[in-house]
Amino acid sequence: MNVLFIGKWDIAGAYIADKLIREGNTACWMTSEKERVLWNKKFKGNIYRGIWRREDYMKILRANSIDTVVFLTGGLRECYEDAPEYESQMLELTNVLNVLRNYPLRCLLYLSSVELDYNEIHTPVLTDLAAGEMLCEAYHNAYGLPVLILRLGSVYGSFGLDHMGYTGRVLENMQKGKEIICQYSPEDYIDVVFGEDVAVAAESLLKLGKQGTYRIVTGHPLTMKEYMECLAKAAGCNLQVKWLKCKNTAPFEFFTEENQLKLDTGWIPYYLLKEKGLAKLKKAVSKQESDLRDEDKKEWLHHLKRLWQKPYVRPCVETILLFLLVTFFLRFTGDAFGLKYVDLRLMFVALVSCMHGITVGALAIVLACVSYAGSLIASQVDIGYLLYSVDTWIPFAVYAVTGASIGYIVDKKKDEKEALEDKYSLLVDKYDFLKLVHGETLEIKGDLQRQIITSKHSFGHAYEVAVELDSLKPELILLKVIGILENIMECDKAAVFLINSNNQHFARMKACSRSLKSTLPNSLNMDELEKIRESFRSSNIFVNTELLEGYPDYAAPIYYQEHIYGFIALYDVGTEKFTVYYQNLFRILTSLIEKNLAKALEYETVQHDNLCYPGTELLYPAVFEDRLRVMDEAGEDASHTYVLGKVYPTSGIDRDEVASRIAAVIRGSDCMGIDKDGDYAVILVNMTMEYLDRVKERFQRNGLVLEVGQ
Repeated sequence: MNVLFIGKWDIAGAYIADKLIREGNTACWMTSEKERVLWNKKFKGNIYRGIWRREDYMKILRANSIDTVVFLTGGLRECYEDAPEYESQMLELTNVLNVLRNYPLRCLLYLSSVELDYNEIHTPVLTDLAAGEMLCEAYHNAYGLPVLILRLGSVYGSFGLDHMGYTGRVLENMQKGKEIICQYSPEDYIDVVFGEDVAVAAESLLKLGKQGTYRIVTGHPLTMKEYMECLAKAAGCNLQVKWLKCKNTAPFEFFTEENQLKLDTGWIPYYLLKEKGLAKLKKAVSKQESDLRDEDKKEWLHHLKRLWQKPYVRPCVETILLFLLVTFFLRFTGDAFGLKYVDLRLMFVALVSCMHGITVGALAIVLACVSYAGSLIASQVDIGYLLYSVDTWIPFAVYAVTGASIGYIVDKKKDEKEALEDKYSLLVDKYDFLKLVHGETLEIKGDLQRQIITSKHSFGHAYEVAVELDSLKPELILLKVIGILENIMECDKAAVFLINSNNQHFARMKACSRSLKSTLPNSLNMDELEKIRESFRSSNIFVNTELLEGYPDYAAPIYYQEHIYGFIALYDVGTEKFTVYYQNLFRILTSLIEKNLAKALEYETVQHDNLCYPGTELLYPAVFEDRLRVMDEAGEDASHTYVLGKVYPTSGIDRDEVASRIAAVIRGSDCMGIDKDGDYAVILVNMTMEYLDRVKERFQRNGLVLEVGQ
């Protein structure tokens, strides 16, 4: 499954996401949360943060091939205290449902609360949750949207206390030593369920494709007093609760009655609060305390890191440390013979200016000058001599000139380097862009060449189709259509049906693909295919995007002289071909077929006197034998059968009367004429031998005898 979670962070949604990803499914999340992560950090999945418009949902659904949507409602559940301020979900839910009603979805999972079953507890926030359920059910009833609603008990887990709903809020207050104010009495019941158990139940229901409303409760409710005692034990503090007794929960039997979830999936809760669940709560409490300590430590380190990353802080600290090291070594320059000829201060200025440029070099110059002045004063040199003697100025000047010169050169080289790096980075970006454009151009060029040269949908192939249909024999065109449709539309199930102008309630199959011969009836009741009729009345092709049973995937009408002559149908083409491209391709093909067929039918109309005996539809012998030859030769391209029979009148009647009686018996797809032996003959298209006796009776009622060779 490809699952999209929609809404703010939800402890039940977090466990469900972890479970689904561990089972090999992919997950995405659309949320207004700025930083929080829904699933385990080691799992990967696309996260879309922000406020979304209706069209954005469809883009994300299609981009990730989403087949399951989970709507999170954590902020609306577990209202066991005074009604909080809340943000309504109805606008977001309405936008989601409006998008999903036209999207092929496997399931919409809506997380609700078992509190909706309690008496006298419908606060405004829970009413919003109930309205969400009603809206989902309305879309299910009106548009067939697959909806699964889960009414959850109070969910707890191993997350931080601020992420755990009512249980987390109570534990936080207990840790702070606050008195717990409970709206219920000690004898009221509450059912708490571990998040992992919720995830197992949700995953099982989704896997089984269940719909409807299910209640996820453990079946082992606790009294409010027992519940608070468990929380106090987990928090490691004394219980202080003020019972207001102004609300009531459901009775004990509500939680223990037969649960449809357990019957359908065999689900059994593993973590009961008084048993294994207590250890999970203790872990959450200890984790909360550890997170608080780590948070204080991280905050101090974060400030220090931010200070260290500010400009000139690190260079200045390094300069001061190096200056202290130089000052330490200066204590030994007077006694060491080799060091008294080395100016460590000058080396310090040069080194700092070379490392950090003129700005930090100025600090090194000042420190070196202060150090030199301090050493003179320590040597008991008179201040006046220091100020007025030119000899004492020389070291100051050397320090300043050295630091400024080296710092200027270093800064200049650094600026030139940054300029070259920026230029190089810009060139790299341009190169990458041009490389990408070049690659896309080559790819598009290759695709176009393949389409022009090898594609079966190229102009060359369209010309071949037109040439193949260029015939003045309607029978030949109708039988060749099957092979053309299979080839161009890339399917192996095509059929052609003819509709009698006198009785448009039924369509008679003229020809079909070999794979359809054993499954497709020879006659279709058009009254049972009203959707196709509606499309034909508006001159549109029919596309079975609703996957209606008994309907073809594609159907297109064929008109002759502004009346419907028949239609072409495709079966089992696959939903991936319900695209505009294939619809346009089908329109083009049916248009070519219709135009060539109309030309052939018009030719037969004009040449009627040369093809049939005057005043009848009885074909001349040569024409009848040619029609028979066409039926035999076209058998390679389409699966069609026919029965050839001779007709003898039982009484002495003329040819016109015989033709009239035969015409009253045969169907529009059949034909009649005089065969090479000079006898009356008929070609019964797609007529199986099991109905032969029934057909013979029809002929006999009209004073004719039908004989069929074995």
